[in-house]
Amino acid sequence: MVTLTTVRTSNVQFDEKTIPRTCIFVGGTSGIGKFTLAELVSLGVPTKAYIMVRKASEGAMNPLLEELRRKNARADLRWIKGGVGSLAEVRRISDIVVKEASENDGIGGVDFVCMSAGYAPFGGRNNTEDDLDITHALKYYGRLLLTLPLLPLLRLSPSPRVLTILGSSMLSASLNISDMHLERPGAFGAIASQTQMSNVNTLFFDHPSSDAANARIFFIHNSPGAVDTGNMARYHVASWKSTFPLTTLLKPIDWVINISEQETGGRHVYIARSGKFRGAGPLVGDGGKEKGTMGREGGGLFILNHKCDVSVSDKALVTLRNEGQEEVVVKETMKILGPFL
Repeated sequence: MVTLTTVRTSNVQFDEKTIPRTCIFVGGTSGIGKFTLAELVSLGVPTKAYIMVRKASEGAMNPLLEELRRKNARADLRWIKGGVGSLAEVRRISDIVVKEASENDGIGGVDFVCMSAGYAPFGGRNNTEDDLDITHALKYYGRLLLTLPLLPLLRLSPSPRVLTILGSSMLSASLNISDMHLERPGAFGAIASQTQMSNVNTLFFDHPSSDAANARIFFIHNSPGAVDTGNMARYHVASWKSTFPLTTLLKPIDWVINISEQETGGRHVYIARSGKFRGAGPLVGDGGKEKGTMGREGGGLFILNHKCDVSVSDKALVTLRNEGQEEVVVKETMKILGPFL
């Protein structure tokens, strides 16, 4: 377990090589993305951050940015309007970021991509214009469509990191490979959907992390733990099965295991910069560099739990690879993303 003392000691040890100069936040207007952005800015580093903002969040965006700018006058915070649930919008947004980041005072490069958008679909399936459930678009397809065009800029960074925040600890060999979108009768549900999207996040991001062209990019999939973001109940609809709002039902559990906003923000900044995994970041605490899914120090995808420890079922991953399920996931995903790339 990485202690909070280690997290805080590591996070204040930024230097010119480890400062995340250009960052991108998808989900930075609320929840974990917001907490991570706030923690990063509070460290006083001279960083530029692009924050994806959907229409419903516009009203809350300016006050948030004004508050963060007061904390750190050296932070260049820019919001880009667009709904990341639409693949066409995600591609439009990624083109804007690529253009602006490429003109970053002649420096270029993207140092940190943080993706946390999504919610638990307790209200049932809700398909988008792309014929994808909105939570699948937010948790998976939109994240990939943003990341893939950014790879050339990430390769320019001295210590590039791509972080997808969902449910890495759910990795198992029980992936529903024949029905990736859970469209068969009775297949779709909040837990089934969360598990499926967590597994395909791991399998797809394991693919570019093993590409020699991306050898310097640190890809991470982590489970944030029990953070009260409101997402569990955001789209809950009361019914005879669940009369009370989930916030009421889950509150006693939340009191016991909840991770604070400051802690989750700090831990995700730690993941973004620590040399424990890869790159030139500070190496604080016991032990050396961790091993990724390629089985060597600093190599492959890093699958982390809520305490920032490498946590992966090697048996499940080997099974999924050997059965060709990772290959199928990549192939089926690219069929959907292809027209937008």
